[in-house]
Amino acid sequence: MVGYMMAISFGPVAPQAAEYYGVSGNMIDLFPIVGMAINMPGMFIAVYCIDRFGIKAGVRYGSTCLMVGAALRCLSTFPLYEEKIDKTVKFWLTFLGQAIIALGHPFLITMSTKVSQVWFAEKERMVSTAAMAGAPALGAAIGSVVTPLIVNDDPQNIPLINIVFPSLGLVGFVLAWLAVPSPHPPTPPSLSAQRLREKEPVTISIFFGNVKKVLSSNTIKSIIILMGGGVGIFNTLGTQLGQMLCATGYGSQAAGLGAATLIVTGLVGSFSLGPMAKKYERQVEMVKIAFSMSSIGIIFLCVALRETNFFPGIMAALMIFGFFGLGAFPLTLELAVEESYPADPVFSEAFIHMCGQAQAILFIMLGNVMHWNPSQEMLDTQVCKDLNEDQNSLGAVDPWDYTPYFYLLMTFACLGALSFIAFINPQLRRTDVDNKTITK
Repeated sequence: MVGYMMAISFGPVAPQAAEYYGVSGNMIDLFPIVGMAINMPGMFIAVYCIDRFGIKAGVRYGSTCLMVGAALRCLSTFPLYEEKIDKTVKFWLTFLGQAIIALGHPFLITMSTKVSQVWFAEKERMVSTAAMAGAPALGAAIGSVVTPLIVNDDPQNIPLINIVFPSLGLVGFVLAWLAVPSPHPPTPPSLSAQRLREKEPVTISIFFGNVKKVLSSNTIKSIIILMGGGVGIFNTLGTQLGQMLCATGYGSQAAGLGAATLIVTGLVGSFSLGPMAKKYERQVEMVKIAFSMSSIGIIFLCVALRETNFFPGIMAALMIFGFFGLGAFPLTLELAVEESYPADPVFSEAFIHMCGQAQAILFIMLGNVMHWNPSQEMLDTQVCKDLNEDQNSLGAVDPWDYTPYFYLLMTFACLGALSFIAFINPQLRRTDVDNKTITK
């Protein structure tokens, strides 16, 4: 939760953050981009280490990196002496702190299905996966709402962000070292969990053999690419929603409220869609319907974001995308584990996150170049920057007409929905193993 709070913290207040650090809006986008860029190769290391050394070691390493990076962010803009530090130095120290956080993040975000498999019985897995997969989203929601309130449209309040959120990281660090005494429970909760514990110790050759085996499934590859795209769009909205909204007259608090709505409705969906699908044994059908509905939400959102004075429509689109898109994410993770069983659950989840990070970087970079010059009507409406100041100076977000970028997202959403329906047909291998045990 805390990691995502800090990753998303500058998104809703990008104009104020850009002014405080004396950089452009594109430079503010580097904070989430560096995390995603480090996460991609870091996922491979995290998967191997978690598979080799277990949950306990992974949680402790990830929380330590989070604490060190958070402390650097806090110290880089600490109010007692921050006026004596050059803006450029403050920016790059904060950037370095975010990079250190990213070194540990892969160890924390890839464990939801692994913990569910190792610690929970078959009937409890969907709820536990939803809770753990939704925790980062909840952190992002809290960050989206709290950040604009802390900043209050005043760039001089940016240092407070670097104090409040890192302070919460200390709590997570202490809990990780004190509350995780063992990598697994004394008694396995299911036969599939027992078999996972009985496998031979992981070596480099076994690790890459497992990677090859997981990626040999066409269903797994389709889930990685398509669900990774959904994760990419979610991360992109968390990063650039404020910049998109300010171009049509909506301030940082509207951006924070929009991002929080997206995530909160997603959490509601996570605890509704998965258990409902599990109860009626319609997991595959449910995830296909949910992905299609989330694609409709993206298309509606792209249309709404071009309009001024249409905030209710934007909120409705975010609710649809959040409830069905983020809501189906835990269910999709569980289906990926089912298809890839008996491979360790961390493999499929890590690949989905890895692909999502890569696509998010691509979407963010395209969003910075795929735009038109703003019309005079947009210039009169925008709240991104003061047009009376020097237009060549750094420290503000430029208003752009993102219409061509929205066309790209709408096309991706349409093709993604059709592909998901056609190519996602997983087999419930892990459930079959556990059901045989119950039958006996």
